[in-house]
Amino acid sequence: LRYKNRWIRIGERLHPTEYSESQFGKVIAAFNKLRNGVKIETFAGKVTKAIETEDFKSVAPLSNNIAFPKALVEEHLMDFIPNIDNKSISLYESMKYSLTAGGKRIRPVMLLAACEFAGGNVMEALPYACAVEYIHTYSLIHDDLPAMDNDDLRRGLPTNHKVYGEALAILAGDGLLNCSFEAAVKDMMLYFDSPEKIKKRIKACNEIAKGAGVRGMIAGQVSDMESENAPASNEMLEYIHLNKTGAL
Repeated sequence: LRYKNRWIRIGERLHPTEYSESQFGKVIAAFNKLRNGVKIETFAGKVTKAIETEDFKSVAPLSNNIAFPKALVEEHLMDFIPNIDNKSISLYESMKYSLTAGGKRIRPVMLLAACEFAGGNVMEALPYACAVEYIHTYSLIHDDLPAMDNDDLRRGLPTNHKVYGEALAILAGDGLLNCSFEAAVKDMMLYFDSPEKIKKRIKACNEIAKGAGVRGMIAGQVSDMESENAPASNEMLEYIHLNKTGAL
């Protein structure tokens, strides 16, 4: 459910002073026109919990609509970027510039498809899908820098450092990497009362960290840089592709 630019999870405990029953009623009514099975708990006229009933279905299967997972990622891509103080608003603008510059979104789409294939709820996997795209985007910002590939264009637009300068581009990449794990950890904190669910989320976060880290994407990037202007064996080429591109 979305209310006042905030996504509220089914089952999430809400602060009783945050939403009134009358305010929230319009959101519930609109939601139930699309998907039956949501009700709310209230106390003294205030919403305290949104509840899933047996008939609730969060999304249509991905296999029913090939464009759905990418559209879902595009719609929610900025949802997990935290509010940034206006005194550092250039950081937010730099991050958003690269994050919303388009792209195939193949990594988050694959994550959502894998989740559905395994019988999971793709809406619950959405923070992790967006986290993967944050990491991918940070890697592109850094890869375009003069110290690496020194590219002027990315997806038909000036690269981040050409618009915001090298220093801010580096920090925007750093910011997106941190936002990715903030999104994942914030999601974990919703499930302290469910050992099985939090265990799955910790394992997911660990897989993302490994794929993005020194045994994955970063390792491949190092080998790619060191192989530039030098002969590379088929084994090295495969290593670069499997890690720089494939691991995440």
